[in-house]
Amino acid sequence: AVEEDTGLVVGTADLNVPRGLVNNVYVQDRIRGLGIGTRLMQGVEQELLVQRSNDTNDQNTQNQNQKPTTLRLTVETTNTPAVALYKRLGFQTPGVHALTAAISSATRLTLLIEMTKQLSPPDQVQV
Repeated sequence: AVEEDTGLVVGTADLNVPRGLVNNVYVQDRIRGLGIGTRLMQGVEQELLVQRSNDTNDQNTQNQNQKPTTLRLTVETTNTPAVALYKRLGFQTPGVHALTAAISSATRLTLLIEMTKQLSPPDQVQV
């Protein structure tokens, strides 16, 4: 996302299309809460659907076009604004994973939530 007035990048989203995995979503602190994260995630969803549709068309396989597409991501449980955003966008939490990280010779336990969302192919999008 680029700020219109300054042309500065104020938010990014990174999607691994083959895996249907959102690697990272970032919005600068000063503009959080203005809908940038929502628009970035909507763009990610659309991009995944377009890329999967193109892959299906290239393979000439009609059955694959009918399968739902799953978008996945992980988020720290302590990142409550992000968890709330993803839930508002329809993501579900099928599991919780534990990640142990060594910090300053101490061990900290950070819980990660895996979230998924079933996307409909463009011809099945409900209005």
